Amino acid sequence: MRITNSIVALVIAIFLFNSMSALAEAKNGIDIRWECLNLTPRQEQKFAEFDKDWERIYSIVRPKLIRDQERLKLILTNPDVSDIQIKELQKQIFIKQEQLRYYALENFLSKRHLLTPKQRIILHEIFCNNFKIEQ
Repeated sequence: MRITNSIVALVIAIFLFNSMSALAEAKNGIDIRWECLNLTPRQEQKFAEFDKDWERIYSIVRPKLIRDQERLKLILTNPDVSDIQIKELQKQIFIKQEQLRYYALENFLSKRHLLTPKQRIILHEIFCNNFKIEQ
């Protein structure tokens, strides 16, 4: 029984770590200092609009995701909850995490689309420097 409890605790810990990592990744993503690209006033305005849209989406999806994660923690060890119910809730969590990743990428690509070729080169250099990627 003690080994089973330890295994369950380990599984829950791994799950929670992975879930929170995905959430942090979706929210924060890669820290890009857009001001380093010498944006035009029009670009700055559009970027602010994109960020406002992202914050709106994030503020809708994130609370639901957190609620589902908390619910999953509660039902994982509940003997009255079926495996199917647990899997369905886990599926809903994955869907919400994927939504956040999708919209974060859309936000980035919308900004990238507005950049000039020179700004894109600078952005590429920033990425390469931050992640030690060979160009």
